[in-house]
Amino acid sequence: MKKLNICQSNVLPVLLYKEPGFKGLEKKFMSESAYSEALTSLVIVCTDVLLVNRVNKTVYLAKRRSKPMNDWWLIGGRMYAGELPEESMARCFKRETSVEIEKNRFKFVALNRYFFKDRQQTPQNIGCDSLCYTFILEPTKEELNKISLDSNEYQGGIREFTRETISREKVNEAIFNLLSYIG
Repeated sequence: MKKLNICQSNVLPVLLYKEPGFKGLEKKFMSESAYSEALTSLVIVCTDVLLVNRVNKTVYLAKRRSKPMNDWWLIGGRMYAGELPEESMARCFKRETSVEIEKNRFKFVALNRYFFKDRQQTPQNIGCDSLCYTFILEPTKEELNKISLDSNEYQGGIREFTRETISREKVNEAIFNLLSYIG
């Protein structure tokens, strides 16, 4: 196995190994029923990004329409088998926002695990288990202005939050805990 030096963080090193000869895996889309069964049986791996403005000490969140997190949340999505975390993050960010960002601009900060009480797929009431590579990104003003969120997944655009507004509006605790990474 070859150790890949990626996803380095001062907080938590993530070691990834690639066996010589591994050529990657074909990206497959599952039927809704197969994906529902996978959600019941497996831990789903995702990549999410917290958009930050270090000067203002603020973050940008998007209001999701669908479960498991239909509230103010990060931008991201499911990682494909054989895909590196930074590649997944760049792909998901482009899909969700229509803005292309070089993968090396996403800075890994945490590996979070979420046990959600419900989910979008049936049966909705049994929830899901997600392991999430969490990144931060400080977008330029131009990049922020170009963000166009998918209206099927999000309500409106991104919104800037301070620590106080996150607390006052009772945004999910996971977001509040990520604030320590913006300085």
